[in-house]
Amino acid sequence: MKKQWRSIDDLNNDKQVEKFKFQEFQEGASELNEGVSRRDFLKFLGSTAALAGLSGCNIRKPYYKIKPYAKKVEHSVPGVPTFYATSFQVNSAVYGVLAETHEGRPTKIEGNPTYPNTNGSSVLFQQSSIIDLYDPDRLKYPLYLTKSSSMDNFKDWMLGLKKELRQSSGKGLRFLMENTLSPSTYKLVDSIRSVLPHATFYRYEPVNDDNRQIGLHALTGDYINTKFDLTRANVIVSLSDDFLSFGHHQIQYSRDFSDRRDPDNDSDLNRLYVFEERYTVTGAKADHHFPVKKSELIHVLSQLLVLISRKVGFSLSRFANVSYQELELDFVDHNVLSAVADDLLANRGRSLITAGSSLDETVHQLVFLLNSILGNNFKTVFYQKIPFSNYDFNQHSSIQSITKLIDDLNNNEVDTVMIIGGDPVFSVPQELDLKRALSKATNRIHLTAYDNETSKLCNWVIPKLHYLEYWNDLESIDGVLSIAQPVIRRTVDGLSEHELLNLVYRVYRSDYSLIKNSWNSLSSSRYDKAIHDGYVFRKNTIVYPSIKNKIILSEDYRSKHDIEISLYPDYKVFDGRFCNNGWLQELSDPIHKLTWDNAAYLAPKTAKKLSLKTGDFVRLQTDYAYLDIPVFISPGHAFDSISIPMGYGKAYPHRIEEGVGFNAYHLLNKDGKINNVTLIKQSKKHQFASTQDHGSMEGRPHVRYATVSEYQENPEFAQGQEEVPHDKALWDKHKFDTGYQWGMVIDLNRCLSCNACTASCQAENNIPIVGKEQVLNGREMHWNRTDRYYEGDLDNPKILEQPGSCLHCENAPCEQVCPVAATVHDDEGLNVMVYNRCVGTRYCADNCPVKVRKFNFFDYHQRHPQSVPKKKYHLFDYMKEPDKSLAKQFNPDVTVRMRGVMEKCTYCIQRLKSATRKAANEQRVVKDVDLKTACQQACPTNGIAFGNILDKDSKVYKWRKKQRNYSILEQLLLGARTTYLANVFNPNKVLVAENTTYDKKHHVKKGHHDSKH
Repeated sequence: MKKQWRSIDDLNNDKQVEKFKFQEFQEGASELNEGVSRRDFLKFLGSTAALAGLSGCNIRKPYYKIKPYAKKVEHSVPGVPTFYATSFQVNSAVYGVLAETHEGRPTKIEGNPTYPNTNGSSVLFQQSSIIDLYDPDRLKYPLYLTKSSSMDNFKDWMLGLKKELRQSSGKGLRFLMENTLSPSTYKLVDSIRSVLPHATFYRYEPVNDDNRQIGLHALTGDYINTKFDLTRANVIVSLSDDFLSFGHHQIQYSRDFSDRRDPDNDSDLNRLYVFEERYTVTGAKADHHFPVKKSELIHVLSQLLVLISRKVGFSLSRFANVSYQELELDFVDHNVLSAVADDLLANRGRSLITAGSSLDETVHQLVFLLNSILGNNFKTVFYQKIPFSNYDFNQHSSIQSITKLIDDLNNNEVDTVMIIGGDPVFSVPQELDLKRALSKATNRIHLTAYDNETSKLCNWVIPKLHYLEYWNDLESIDGVLSIAQPVIRRTVDGLSEHELLNLVYRVYRSDYSLIKNSWNSLSSSRYDKAIHDGYVFRKNTIVYPSIKNKIILSEDYRSKHDIEISLYPDYKVFDGRFCNNGWLQELSDPIHKLTWDNAAYLAPKTAKKLSLKTGDFVRLQTDYAYLDIPVFISPGHAFDSISIPMGYGKAYPHRIEEGVGFNAYHLLNKDGKINNVTLIKQSKKHQFASTQDHGSMEGRPHVRYATVSEYQENPEFAQGQEEVPHDKALWDKHKFDTGYQWGMVIDLNRCLSCNACTASCQAENNIPIVGKEQVLNGREMHWNRTDRYYEGDLDNPKILEQPGSCLHCENAPCEQVCPVAATVHDDEGLNVMVYNRCVGTRYCADNCPVKVRKFNFFDYHQRHPQSVPKKKYHLFDYMKEPDKSLAKQFNPDVTVRMRGVMEKCTYCIQRLKSATRKAANEQRVVKDVDLKTACQQACPTNGIAFGNILDKDSKVYKWRKKQRNYSILEQLLLGARTTYLANVFNPNKVLVAENTTYDKKHHVKKGHHDSKH
């Protein structure tokens, strides 16, 4: 077996990592570090009880009354959830979702199976959005001059403002909006402009597609964006485009890409080349990964364009001033690009090139040209008209728009500014000094969910409603129009963006009346059907642009900086909008496994050159700003490049985000770029809470993969890799051959390590967060995880993923050691936990070879950062309890565990029992369509099969019969019910010779990097 390692310390056999492997928990993690010993606490408690007895007080359990409904709620049956279809926008993407409610409480978000292109799947932000609804830190009431006010007071104040605005025709009125895709919002914009013609609208989003859209508009004359048909693409070349993690079509791309990664399908596997400055989720799935500085990507693309043009005899000079230049990169040379070019030419019309939205406009123009030369345009690459691109504020980039607003403010041309959503003071480049400019406006109104840096500067701060609280309509870039309905009564005294815009020029109208009026062309029955289905209709947005202008590259388009910095949206908090979401903060980053933090990621060679180690603070100094931030060494990162996730380091944090991360927006200049960086090492150190060395299985052969040719030669390559094969267990094998026998198979070819399954499991099963300190102790409570392993060279290793959760072993080691039979096997093959029996010996966790059992060292719901003091009913109520709003999210079908209890994956037994009861009542057996576990339902790639392993028609039965199916730790004869399909890669035979080891074959590494920098 080849060596697989989780971190650089693991690769170097660091003593601390080895110690952690064997101890499982950090030193002292089993002790209560509360300032008072357990013995002293019991002494105090005993004396207090004695005194209470002397005073005649009784010590007893709290007394609660259960109150029945005076009138039964319509369509609500206790224990039976109700689902409502609605829609959800994040940045420029729209998702169709189903909200699961219990007696009026939304508790879970799922994908809407009727919404086009999603098939009921979901992504991380959808799954975690439910907890934002119940966030106790949300604004509850309007604020006026930082003091609590009321909505009536704001409406009265707006009456006076409206008179002034009408008299001046809106002169001095400015709106700053986030990217919105609501048709009703644009109708209101038109109405405001007709009544107040001098009012001006601006748009700002820190994460955007502006470079792609403006670049393609300059080239074609159309405001367009790209859409790929990954089912047709045999070869994909990505230039820093993490298309499997972000974007308008994330769910569809994830599913279509994964469908072409199945070696058992009739179609051949696709091949993915990724050139990028840092490892991304997309890069981790690549057949060939090339670390390249962001500024060098245009050089890679231009030379690939030159090579292909020469090979096909295309006159490139007519369309672009690109000429041949010798490549001098660390992992890319002429031979590499020539092999990629030949592969693309062998698949003309069946390949595609894509570039990340943060790359320069010229890059996107060259990508369009290259796809055109290869015949990919309108075959695998399509172009969609951008919704509402006819509005002037959508035709300018975010940085241009915010710069113009700041100029207006500084020129005293603005009397009233309305900021609808976002936190621009936090994310706008400091060099523009929005904070100072904003103070020059007389009236400053901010519609926001949280009191933040922007709202601190505003006269009026109005709570913004959660998307589950108000009526809305949305148009996706695919042309899907949907009506979003609320599923809960408003929990705050706030407004939707439609209600606020409407108040600017007329009397208040509710969100329902505004949306209803927008769709009055629909009949009553069609309107109801649109709400029920989650969308109205889908219109065609495909256009067929052509090149109208020549592509002009600057004479020297390559970076001369020794160190360059690139910012990117974080996989968890995105641009900062989800920073106060505890579920997301505690999730492990899919690549670096970091929680509760961001960092400056850099390559091992760059760290060695600068004498840096993980946790060292550095000062990143530019001409106009600086940032002190700790570094994190990242294998596979481009040399002399630093990557920093956005969205952390809030100046006015709330309870979850307090003290979390560092604000990289500070480094942006007035053009939204980062230039002339100087790195200065600091003396401070930082401790990261990374889970990458947690749950170690100590080098056993768990991640298994092969190349296509190896799989064809040996289809059973995944079998027989046990370190110490045995053929006899200590225990007699029990027969599980009747009734329902549940099992799960996870396809590693489809797994993206996107964390949607983990967030879905957390929402479904009432799993608490524990905080950074407890993660450092190895106490994170997630029932499933995705282990990330490196293999090969430190500078450009291969990344492998291995999802892990309870295997539900038929011969379970945990069951053999529990002294109170708290973990037992049922007759359907489940390893179940009896919480009331558990006494917390943790023998089961110690004996679990997969390390997937989680112990409640504390009552983590009581220790939640947003917990509140408990109501005093009796002597023992000295602790805290979950905030009442957070408790509303709990799934009533799942027990909320307390301190001292072990827990783990249950295969969503509450869903199992519900499906089996329903099937029994209908006198039939459970089929695949009746049942999905939470992780399975969320998975955007359909990478999880679950069901009855005895049912020959079930998907799980068929997957278990595949030759790629294997069980981890099979040498222990566990009889695992959760098994895996081994990964199969499709490398280019020219780049990797057939008789060499795939993972150890590396591409060009220039000699000057072999010596010390």
